[in-house]
Amino acid sequence: MDTDLNFEVWLKTYDQTPPAIIVPYLKSNKSQVLHYQVDAKNIGASGTSRTSQSGYMNVIANQPQALTRLVISRSDTQHCNLEIVIKNATGKQEIFRFDCMNNASTEP
Repeated sequence: MDTDLNFEVWLKTYDQTPPAIIVPYLKSNKSQVLHYQVDAKNIGASGTSRTSQSGYMNVIANQPQALTRLVISRSDTQHCNLEIVIKNATGKQEIFRFDCMNNASTEP
């Protein structure tokens, strides 16, 4: 395993009242600047919607940090997924894929 890419990514979902709020978190074992790209795709009977956000964040070692907050309106008949790409300063990257689920967190 590449020690430059030693980090965890997980989701927390808050959907007590619609629409759902999905927050991807990242925790690294060392302080570093990382680039992130978050892509959400929601597929339903009336079509597909996509949301993307990217940026840089200064990660503090062993401190969980929220990448962004996504607000997603969806019903149980729709399929939603997220792809998160994390890239370090040398260009090495890792891709994480998640399903958006009601009341589901993927915290490690």
